[in-house]
Amino acid sequence: MTVAYDLTLPLDHPKLLELTAGTRVAITGTIITAGAEAHRQLDAGAPLPEDLPEGTILFHCRPELKRRGRHWDAVSVEPEISASFEPSLSAWLSHRRIRGFLGYGGFGESAFQHFRRFTGCYFQTYAGAGPALAEFVTTAREIPFGKGLKGPDAMWALDVVEFPAILTMDFEGSSLHRLLREGSGRKLASLVD
Repeated sequence: MTVAYDLTLPLDHPKLLELTAGTRVAITGTIITAGAEAHRQLDAGAPLPEDLPEGTILFHCRPELKRRGRHWDAVSVEPEISASFEPSLSAWLSHRRIRGFLGYGGFGESAFQHFRRFTGCYFQTYAGAGPALAEFVTTAREIPFGKGLKGPDAMWALDVVEFPAILTMDFEGSSLHRLLREGSGRKLASLVD
């Protein structure tokens, strides 16, 4: 992958203004994972941890990790489809520490109102490449959150170096997902005419 932008976290407003949909990035810093169970507990009112890194990215992922002594090694960090997590967008962004989302498939158009209000964006990474993506994770540590969340369902802080992704929904309202949908719709219409 040709990298156009080395994105070192924290992700702040000036960096968001530099990024446009279609920009390939290599993310370095601490990102946070949260899968379906973490989102369910957040939606049920569980308070977010106060010590989340500033300007971090929330990765829709249930990581597979292996303990090595007192440390954890990432075995696989497979992205999950993000659309089902869209109802929780404002809860994450209003916390003012989450600035971006990472996963697969993007969000719908309503996400942009949250991105503009709280300053946010969406990155997509490679589906089906969980073990390869784990190679970009240097350390992993569990973040206490919710009730009884363990293993992949727990929230994890992953330190990553040059993690590959592409910005597919930017702060200004551009979306590669929209372009794909519109292009597919035009192609389908041309086939049935």
